[in-house]
Amino acid sequence: MPKTTIKSLLAATLFLGPVLSSAQTLNFVNTKSWRQTAPEALFYLGGSTDMFFVDGFWTLAGCGHPAPFIIGPNLFCPLGTTGFIAQGDIDGDGENDQGSFWSVQEITPASLIEPFRPDLFKLVSAPPSGFTRILRGTDGDVSAIFDVQDFSVVVWYNVLGGIVDDYEVTQYQALRPYGVGNQELERHYDDVPWGPYKFALPGLVPSTSNLEPGEIIFPVDHLVTPDAWPGRGAVPQGWRNINEEWGENGELEFDPRTFYDFQWGGLSADNTLESDVLLYSMRGNQYLNTEGRESSRYAQDLIARGTVTGLSCFNTITTDLDLDTVLEQGKIYQLVFTSGRLAGTENGVQYPVTSFGDSGDLTFFRVVTRDDGYTWDQAKEAAEAAGGRLAVLNTQDKINFVNERLVAAGLDTADGEWPSMWLGLSDSEDEGSEEAEWQWVTGSPLEDANWSAGSPAEGVLFEDDFEGGALDWAAVVNDAEGNTVWELGAPNGTSGPNTGAGGSDNAWSTNLGDYGVNSDISLFSPVIDFSAFPGGNLTFDAFRDADGVDDTASIRFISAEDGSQLGVDIVVDMTVFDADYTGLSVPVPAEVLGQNAVTIEFNFVSDGSVDDFSGLTIDNVAVRFDEAVDNALDYAAILGGQLADGDLPEWFDAEDSMVMEAFLLEIPLLNSNEIVLPSANDLTGGVVTGSIVDSDGFILETNRALGDPECLQVGQTYRLEITSGASAGETRFPITIWDELTLSTEGAYDLVEGVEVPSPVLPSLSSGDTFVLTPENENLTFEVGYIGRHFLEASNNATADPADFSSLVRGADYRIEFLSGELAGTSDVIRNWGFPTDSYLETETDFFGRLESGDLFSIDLIELPTVSIEVGDQFSIGQIFEDWIQDQYDEGEVQAVDALTLEFEFGIPAAPELEVDQGLLGPLYAVAREDTIVFPPYPLGTPSGDRNPFILGTLDNHYELGPFFFNPGDSVDATLNILRSNASSQQSNDVGSYDLSFRVQFIDTYEGFAILGGLGDDTGFPFATPSSERAPDYDFDRDGAINLLEYALQSDVADPQDRPAFQYALDVETGSCTATLEKRPFTGTSLAYFFEYSTDLRTWTTISEDDPIFEIVEDSETTLEVSNIALFPGERPAPACFLRVRVEIK
Repeated sequence: MPKTTIKSLLAATLFLGPVLSSAQTLNFVNTKSWRQTAPEALFYLGGSTDMFFVDGFWTLAGCGHPAPFIIGPNLFCPLGTTGFIAQGDIDGDGENDQGSFWSVQEITPASLIEPFRPDLFKLVSAPPSGFTRILRGTDGDVSAIFDVQDFSVVVWYNVLGGIVDDYEVTQYQALRPYGVGNQELERHYDDVPWGPYKFALPGLVPSTSNLEPGEIIFPVDHLVTPDAWPGRGAVPQGWRNINEEWGENGELEFDPRTFYDFQWGGLSADNTLESDVLLYSMRGNQYLNTEGRESSRYAQDLIARGTVTGLSCFNTITTDLDLDTVLEQGKIYQLVFTSGRLAGTENGVQYPVTSFGDSGDLTFFRVVTRDDGYTWDQAKEAAEAAGGRLAVLNTQDKINFVNERLVAAGLDTADGEWPSMWLGLSDSEDEGSEEAEWQWVTGSPLEDANWSAGSPAEGVLFEDDFEGGALDWAAVVNDAEGNTVWELGAPNGTSGPNTGAGGSDNAWSTNLGDYGVNSDISLFSPVIDFSAFPGGNLTFDAFRDADGVDDTASIRFISAEDGSQLGVDIVVDMTVFDADYTGLSVPVPAEVLGQNAVTIEFNFVSDGSVDDFSGLTIDNVAVRFDEAVDNALDYAAILGGQLADGDLPEWFDAEDSMVMEAFLLEIPLLNSNEIVLPSANDLTGGVVTGSIVDSDGFILETNRALGDPECLQVGQTYRLEITSGASAGETRFPITIWDELTLSTEGAYDLVEGVEVPSPVLPSLSSGDTFVLTPENENLTFEVGYIGRHFLEASNNATADPADFSSLVRGADYRIEFLSGELAGTSDVIRNWGFPTDSYLETETDFFGRLESGDLFSIDLIELPTVSIEVGDQFSIGQIFEDWIQDQYDEGEVQAVDALTLEFEFGIPAAPELEVDQGLLGPLYAVAREDTIVFPPYPLGTPSGDRNPFILGTLDNHYELGPFFFNPGDSVDATLNILRSNASSQQSNDVGSYDLSFRVQFIDTYEGFAILGGLGDDTGFPFATPSSERAPDYDFDRDGAINLLEYALQSDVADPQDRPAFQYALDVETGSCTATLEKRPFTGTSLAYFFEYSTDLRTWTTISEDDPIFEIVEDSETTLEVSNIALFPGERPAPACFLRVRVEIK
């Protein structure tokens, strides 16, 4: 998934920077990023101004990290673990490595700057700027500007030797980010002008001294930076890509089969240094397929393109895609807007997208009951009529949610606290066949269940990962001394694990610390019903860390009815020392089968020797079936339960003729065409669209979770408009009452000659009618109270209560209209409201002395906040490489190796985006199986060092790219990046990274076709065809159609029997004709298609948008269709619909 650029930027800094004679280095780092979507369309994506300081350094040896204990030199780790981390993050992964052992090859401690004193990190001086204005009252305290962080490290070095050295390395960083847009760019400019800066850091103090550290000054000369077009300031600036081949979707287009002259401009000796480095990169991935041919995949695995068709609740959009078909639940996606206001901006890239379609977990449940009850078919019909379905409990999250809600509901029914109710699960479709399987009403198969009497799916009778707490597990001490007890939590013994299995929070352990002597302790599971259990295994994850001699552990199955043991003791081998959690499995004894109340005992016994070990830790306990259980009945339901017993709802199956009191209704909060965008900003402007499920008077039931805090906002008023059906165009205002899925139009009114008349019930509403809710405020009159400069306090003129301006729409533009007093008839802009209380307004003009207490005013809405997303905006959705490769690994499509194998056997650097798993020796990285291998877009034989972004001449202004290992239709992200590292002193650098990114769409051009032919069966010209006969206006096969026309309409340029054509339909009776052609795919904007018409076959007219006779019905990426909309002049009995095609290379 996307990662910050800090580490890669530091790596570039160290690589490009001058060699300093001191171990102390301060880097003053400025970054700015832009996105280009057209020759003169550039968007600022944000940046940062940061300081990184280091005094001292270390080098890690290339072997496994970290280790929980000392490891001596060995074949895999020649140095052994030479360092113990007393404090800090030794490998830069963001985690404190305190308490672990590492193989440190060398280390140099801090010699000038005191570690762990970020409070003394100061900015002493800077050019006049936003920084200096902030610092005037802070005595240079950089925390007023930056997020200051201390990454200092303490290493006890030479732990394998006789004398251990306490080494401290000082590391500070101070971060200041800037967001997207021109306003943030101006703030960045204002904060950090070019000129001299001085930073002060705390001088190193001897460990024997009590003195406060003194100041050590580090000067930095920040030089003029190269900014993207149009630039800023007196120094000429403004660099950008200057190619003209930009497509309509904001992508640079070129043919991957040809050479392309990539051009840029705006870099000169005035805004660059001789030492600046300009890098060009294209994110893509190269593979070798099973036939041995090279093929390619691009960085973002593009899955679909779509169009926004509506807005729904906070950042939810409806689309023209069936997302349950296109995407896969549980995977992570990235959505990129390719048109509209967001295209090319930071918010135009939405990641991670995880909530979409009605098969996800965003859903609403209701228990529906009636006196006569329901059969399964009746319940299914009623659920669908209510706009939902019988509940699909296909995830553990849904099961847990329903269980908790039912237990807490306190429903008063004949069966207990909750009624027996139908679920949307059945195996009736294939009853009696060998393929019979349980399926949800959505068609997806049953994969797991908490069945009351044997699961109908291969799976689990009982399982617990302990993340929900102890629940009904019981810990018992059997010995007299009580030195050890089973404890639930995160283990923290001298050795052994520090977390539950898989890094989870909880596990059961024999003391969370080290276990004691002479202990005999037992851990008992909740009671489990084995009455319908056909046989299987008890499985659990164990971490065994005892003395390996006389400490023992065993498992027993105990009858919960009489306490007798069922079967013999099952021994857990405690002579094993586990390096990580190990999955163990033991058969369930035959004596247990058929018992309806059994508890499982985990017993641990320690001897009299004192040991610094954690003992036994267990996690993820489960009882699993050997095979599926045959269920004779066909439909699934939840048993009625009793809260007094503390039971959770359980499932059982029944005949369809059985009548249940209720059914569990599920209304997905998302439809199959809806996506929730992850943006923290409201991109939909508070607008909500949806459809009517049912109506009863003023009450409308909808398919929207209106009561969700992320949907309609409490205190805000809305205007309701019906947008389809018999009542389309009807509006109601104000809408102030809603709850869960319903809203009420009661209280809405119409103004009739200035009088509020209650609005009637909406007529003729039907299920499926659509609506839109738009934030809007009522027209109220207010009375002025307190008056200050630009501020005034007010009360509601009608009620005399303090005014409440909190419901005004944030981000909207309002105007204050004065109705009485000296200012009557005038108005002013409202700048802000709600401060210091909700009764205050801030005006543009200072009215002190002109307004009087008691003056009346109203507030008028000028414009609602910008809705960043609009109906019709287009987007693409796919996966970024990191998520795609993780899914490939999870699905077994690629394998994983450690860093050493990756680098030395495959020649690939251990890049973070390839990390997919953890092994005993650290992270594992994805490589393909023998038939495929992951690379950037270069031939497989390219040395690893040449696969990195390559360097361009800063002032060259062009570079010839291609041909590429891509096909028309593929696309990649490309980046131009200027890196700077200029030494200001022996101990400080002025560092910069200024990048410009854009999307490259590889297209099919006639030039590329003429050279190499087309794709698939479209073979192009025969070998050795002269270039003159490949010309676009030449007719190679002498069939009367020029080469360009055959290319554009996808006929064979070398086959005279295959002539280009388009579809044509003539209606002689009505005089109408229609012509349709299919455009060549992936040509982007390189071709222009036109239909021309004639009445005499001599004069031809090109059909355009404003043609008086023909209408362009469709002109899309794939199709051009025209139809005549009027008779030709001359009153002919059969109009002459003469049409032809013209194609131009743009």
